Order: sequence, then C-alpha cells, then structure tokens
Amino acid sequence: MNKKYAILAALAGAACQVKDSGITVGNAGSSTVTVASGAASSVATSSTTASMAPPLMVDSSAVVSGPWVDNKQVMDTSVDAPNFQCAPKIVTHNDTITLRAEVPHGGWLAVKDPAGMSYYFTSPIAREVGRTVVVDPETFKTVEVLRFRADIMLRPYYAGHDTAETVFQKPGKYTFTIGENLATEYDEEDPNWHCTVEVPRLP
Repeated sequence: MNKKYAILAALAGAACQVKDSGITVGNAGSSTVTVASGAASSVATSSTTASMAPPLMVDSSAVVSGPWVDNKQVMDTSVDAPNFQCAPKIVTHNDTITLRAEVPHGGWLAVKDPAGMSYYFTSPIAREVGRTVVVDPETFKTVEVLRFRADIMLRPYYAGHDTAETVFQKPGKYTFTIGENLATEYDEEDPNWHCTVEVPRLP
C-alpha cells in the first residue's frame, strides 16, 4: 500500500472510531455535532427527571396586585430604613397587609402565629413537598412589595394539618420572616429578616 492510500485508510479508521463512540444530535454549520455516549445518557436522564418533576402550584387569589401608593407613609423609605417592614401594625380581617423588603432577598417567606404555628407563603421546597405558594420563590427574590388580604388561608407546615387555614385568626403577635433557608436553626446571629404585626383581642 503506497503512502497516499495508507493516510486515507488511517483517516477513515479514525472517523469510524469517532462515529462509534458518540451519538449525533445535530448539525453546526456543515459539521456534524457528536456527543459522547455517556454525556448523551446524562442529558437524557436529566431531561427525563425534569419532565417528571411535579408542577409548582401557585395560588395568588389573596394577593392584591396593581400599583400601591403609600399615602399614609406607613413604610420608612429613608436610607436608614429597616431591610424588612410590614404594615399595618394592628391587623383586622378586613385589612390588606403590606410587606416591603430590600431586593434581592431570600426565596422563603413565612409567618409564625402566636401559638408558634408556621405558614409558608413561598419556599423553594414547595414543589418537592407538594405545597401551594402565593408567588413563585424565584420571582419572590426580587419582589420589593407584596400585598395580600388579611383573610388569607394557607396550609401549616405541620403533620395533621392537611387543609388551608385562616392565618390571622388568633389574637397576638405574628412574625414574618424572609430568608434563604428557614428550615435551618442558627446558634449565633440570625441572618434572616423579621417584622411583626398584631391581631387585637376581640372585646
């Protein structure tokens, strides 16, 4: 075999090896794009996993949308303002509760009632545990103002509570918390943001 044919034979053999070790997935210009079999398998697995993930359930029926003008100046907008505020401080079932936070912030929002029961408005694990949120957790990270009716109903994150309950029904203080992972307990400084409102005791 002369030198010319030997080179052509070597190139053909190399081409066959590349073709056999991969899966053709498309074209880039005039060149065929080939992905290694292992990588293709990983892509297929990830795609299948993503398609099997449960959908995020969002119920924004209690959210008050539209522009909001703070005519009563209940929020501090100065340079020294707290990073998280809530109003009004005294809440009745007929009120609209307004939360204002610096952005960006964590994707978790919860409130703890006077009895210590926690209700999550949104959290990144909601999809995994099959819980409904009032706003997508990724979207919430850049939400500066969130307003909702005080008669909002949410499902507590406790065993035995399988249906939504009216959140602001007990008299006493309610503590809102924004953070990155509210399931974590901190022994030292708490990095989460908090603000409180109060439901008055009926006469």
